[in-house]
Amino acid sequence: WLEAGQLEVRVGMSSEAVARLQPGAEVGVISEMGEPISLKVLRVLPQRDRSTRTVDVILALPPGPTGLRDGDLVSALRTEVISEAGFFLPREALTESVRGLWACFVALPEPEVSAEAYRLDRRDLEVLHEYSDRVFVRGAIQEGDWVLANGLQKVAPGQRVRILEVNRRGTLTDPSEKVTSLD
Repeated sequence: WLEAGQLEVRVGMSSEAVARLQPGAEVGVISEMGEPISLKVLRVLPQRDRSTRTVDVILALPPGPTGLRDGDLVSALRTEVISEAGFFLPREALTESVRGLWACFVALPEPEVSAEAYRLDRRDLEVLHEYSDRVFVRGAIQEGDWVLANGLQKVAPGQRVRILEVNRRGTLTDPSEKVTSLD
């Protein structure tokens, strides 16, 4: 069955994001295939989805081929200026801490052991903003720290490690693959 009207995309967004949207505004989305597409807001639904706690925004597909099919998933792109001091980390770099805080592991140099030796130190953080794959945090880390990006379940505070590879964001990659334990 073919629908004769304009095709639409439904995207769930936070209340903060929806507050800045008006009908006709452009919203960027990324298709499942990684293709960026610019869509126009048709309307913002008045109720919140009970299960996701998001507000649905209905977007119009542009005429012509977009590569999207009925039932495809898209992710909305959002630009937000954050005027707070802090750092972006991969979500996988966090581990639970105490009193509602989170923590990460920082590799500290141990030149007295060797030039390649580092020791993992646990640092408490506060999550200020959350995104699908990363978080914006502040706390006991500073610019230039080597943060373990993932694989936290395989390490412990005080463990000696050697850095073998760093990912493009400047954080250490999974210790099972790229960081070697010296203990």
